[in-house]
Amino acid sequence: MTSNSCLYLLFRSTGQIAPLPELLALKEEFYYRMVLDESFSFGVLGKTGRGLLEHFGRDRGDVEVITFALDTTLAGTGGMCIGTSEVS
Repeated sequence: MTSNSCLYLLFRSTGQIAPLPELLALKEEFYYRMVLDESFSFGVLGKTGRGLLEHFGRDRGDVEVITFALDTTLAGTGGMCIGTSEVS
């Protein structure tokens, strides 16, 4: 993987979910930052619809940046990007 690599965790066309816990373990081992796009999982996965992190029982602080496209789940326009204080 290069610094510009992107790995999709929820595939729109198949619904397959990548193993987020294993990827987070690699993140900790190799010290890289993770940007998680929750556009397709927000409102669908997790007990209360909060997405992949909730689905796998992980905390928001486990990834540095989380993004959402509002048109995917909420039928809106625009998007959101939230991050940890270390990524300011």
